[in-house]
Amino acid sequence: MASNQADLESAFAHLTTKEMPKTREPLSLNNLSSEILLLIFEELFYIAPESLPKLRHVSRRISDLATPSTYRKITLRPETVENLSNADNARCKVRPNARHIVINCGLDWDLVASLLSQCPQLETLTYKYAYWQEDQMLKFPPVLQQTLTNLPHVGLFIEEYMIPKDLSRYGIPSPDHTPFIPAENLKSLHLKYFRAGNIAYNTAPICNLITTARNLETLLLDLVAMRPGNFNLQPGKIAPIRKLTLLNDYWPSSWPWLREEGRAIWNVSRLSELDIHWGSLGPSLCTFSPPDLPLLKRLRIGDRGMCDLPLTEEDKRYNESVTFQLQELLESRTDFEEMAISCDLKLFDVSAITRQGENLRVLALFDVMHGYHNRDTQSLDTVSVHDLAMIQRSCPRLTTLSLGMNPDEASDFLKIFSQCRNLHNLFLYLPPLENIEKQIPASAEDKELIEELAGRLKREKSGVPFAYIRIDIKSSFWIYES
Repeated sequence: MASNQADLESAFAHLTTKEMPKTREPLSLNNLSSEILLLIFEELFYIAPESLPKLRHVSRRISDLATPSTYRKITLRPETVENLSNADNARCKVRPNARHIVINCGLDWDLVASLLSQCPQLETLTYKYAYWQEDQMLKFPPVLQQTLTNLPHVGLFIEEYMIPKDLSRYGIPSPDHTPFIPAENLKSLHLKYFRAGNIAYNTAPICNLITTARNLETLLLDLVAMRPGNFNLQPGKIAPIRKLTLLNDYWPSSWPWLREEGRAIWNVSRLSELDIHWGSLGPSLCTFSPPDLPLLKRLRIGDRGMCDLPLTEEDKRYNESVTFQLQELLESRTDFEEMAISCDLKLFDVSAITRQGENLRVLALFDVMHGYHNRDTQSLDTVSVHDLAMIQRSCPRLTTLSLGMNPDEASDFLKIFSQCRNLHNLFLYLPPLENIEKQIPASAEDKELIEELAGRLKREKSGVPFAYIRIDIKSSFWIYES
């Protein structure tokens, strides 16, 4: 026994006198491999591009690795163009690395054209019209048209093209701002109308451009406050676009084409992303059946909007019919990645959602009249607890969820949210707790409920913690960001 004790004391003495291992050097960017750093900088380009220039001051190695991501996308200003035109080719960091160039103000177009020609990796040029800023932004510069014609690989993105008014009835030639837009380069087009009631617009030139742009992939039609018939695309297949957005607060529809006419104009065989107003969804689904949309993966449906007018019988029949059409479309597929759905939830079967399984990442689900609670029951028409549990079990990779929620079901809803292991963005909309006719600041009771819900969500969440939570009670809201 004494021998064992002596052996233990000897071993302990040896351990206490042995040199302790040196503390590891603190982890720094310079200790990471170039491959890992390039992955980090690639991610930063998308989530926090403003941080890249700061990283270039860490060390020469970091600067060299971060430079391509730092100058991948640049916005041209008059001083930027002048500096680049005078920069030494050997020291210039922009020209060899620029892939995406943005223009949103008037510039020396000759210098810009020269710069574009000297960017070997250039992929896209974004040109934002700015009628309210400078006259020279009214028309696409002819010298840029010539330059892009010689650079067929560069895609042109036109933003906020304002369709001009039709002045022919006043004996004045209607302006045409499209002649110098290179149709072959055009990849994305965002059209806007002025809010000007029944004023006529000269839409023929832009409709002709859309039809002739054979490489067009993204089309956004902002038809706010315009009559549907004011935008007349003539039959002649539009290029098979990938992303289509139809914005309109006009009720019921901004889709003026009958079935055969619409099929003669639109090619939706490659459409992967559709953003459409509820009033336009019905006519568009009458034009195209589910087999016509084989690649659709992201569907966002705008609701009826904030309208004080009660639903007519015609509105109710439309809501019912389009809900069934939507159900048929969703049930025809199992690979939707994003659904932002407005419909008549009382008629909607969530099996159309659960069948998407692990493919579904983003879901918003609201009644088409979710802007108003039921004034008789003080509740929102929303998904049931049973249906929400089905969605949680069937769609385990859901990352973003937006729903209406009634306070009396909050405990059950929160329990289900906590079990969505990959969910990290949550948007909740609740009815007011008081019988009010207008939106007013939240009461003390409302705020107390919001704080209670937020606390439970953060404490009980399993899996990935919440990065963003927003809880709305009418005109008041609470936001949590990690």
